Amino acid sequence: MSRVIYATGLSGFIGSHLLDQLKNDYSVILNFRRNNQVEIYQNSNHPRVEKFSDNLINNFKTDTLFHLATNYDPSPKNLKDIKNIINSNFYFPLNLIDGLKIDPLTFNLITTSSYIQLLHKGQQNTYSLSKDMFINWYKEISKNIVNIYLYDSFGANDLRNKVVDTFIKKILNKEQIIIPENEIEINLTEVGDIVCS
Repeated sequence: MSRVIYATGLSGFIGSHLLDQLKNDYSVILNFRRNNQVEIYQNSNHPRVEKFSDNLINNFKTDTLFHLATNYDPSPKNLKDIKNIINSNFYFPLNLIDGLKIDPLTFNLITTSSYIQLLHKGQQNTYSLSKDMFINWYKEISKNIVNIYLYDSFGANDLRNKVVDTFIKKILNKEQIIIPENEIEINLTEVGDIVCS
């Protein structure tokens, strides 16, 4: 029987690196997208795309989901932006878990969290609160969750704005930097190390 794994967010920075590793370890990779589409990687670097269905899930069963999909918008400008954040970070994974019809006693969820989620609720933004809502909901139905807190990740040809870049800008502008006191499992880390974790 072929080895199957579920994922979300494999087109993102960490996800694209994770995809390379998953291709080595699994015969079939299902990457669930927000538009009800599923990318199926099987014997090819290019996925075929199918609509999410019970039949698809019944044909490709597993007990683990790598959930990396997120909508990172630290400064929503209007109500539509806020709805998009909540839909992406809370309702999308909640509906996915519901649609997979998992057994919470045996299903494993592996996800990442932002360091912002370690701040007190009053200091968090909509992004971190929406991610927290999903994780807290999942913990109510299952204890099988691995949640990796990330300050930030880096890698070759990575041109994204880093947490360290933000810290330097704040220092130069003489702005306050808030770093949570909670324990950090993974700090500023090379993306390959995160994938191995």
